[in-house]
Amino acid sequence: VKVDAMAGDVAAAVGWLRSNIRNYGGDPDEISLMGHEAGAHLAALATLDQSYFEAEGVTGDKPVQSLSLYNGVAYDIAAVLESTEDEALRRQITQAVGDDRAAQAEASPITHVGGQEWVPWQDAGTTAGRTVLPFLLQFVPENPDASRQAAALEAGLDSSGWVVRSWEADETDETIVADVGRFNEPVTQVQLDFLRAVQGAWVYSEDLVFGVPDEHGNVIQATEVDHIVTFQG
Repeated sequence: VKVDAMAGDVAAAVGWLRSNIRNYGGDPDEISLMGHEAGAHLAALATLDQSYFEAEGVTGDKPVQSLSLYNGVAYDIAAVLESTEDEALRRQITQAVGDDRAAQAEASPITHVGGQEWVPWQDAGTTAGRTVLPFLLQFVPENPDASRQAAALEAGLDSSGWVVRSWEADETDETIVADVGRFNEPVTQVQLDFLRAVQGAWVYSEDLVFGVPDEHGNVIQATEVDHIVTFQG
């Protein structure tokens, strides 16, 4: 399976959500994408190369509201193939994309920065008459590929007037994804703060600990976090 099919699946999922999410109490204008490593690359590619959404019939100025990308290492495929010392990573990328430089460029999210007729999130301000899409880039310092790629994508987005928040997480390759969703972890709080800024939604941010009763005897459990974030506790 090549990378275009993978990114197409991301766009198809967004297309299905936009058509059906109201049946489940959701809002098609409040869809945010998150991805880790290869998922970060695919979320960015499917959104920045708007042909993926167009192929699924997703049009308009707001197919997604924001992107949160964790430890992506292939925003610029040719660059990472030249710089990486990780031979396994090099094999994985070439298996999914191939050796052709034109194909590598087409599959690189950074190639498509600034090429959109639309860019979502109406409230972020405008750049040359376009609304802008906010990105959150989180990466770990122990992974030089992720650090370099985040810096390159941030520079490209920033130079085009896009909204970017970049954060070097005090995590490892393994814990940066394991800690997302653990309520007291900084990597989670950064994510929640970002979504609050994007959506204008209330985020319950008291320093609560799972399994520890509050003053009323209530115990916070992981399955309740979504309700706390959405409904102010």
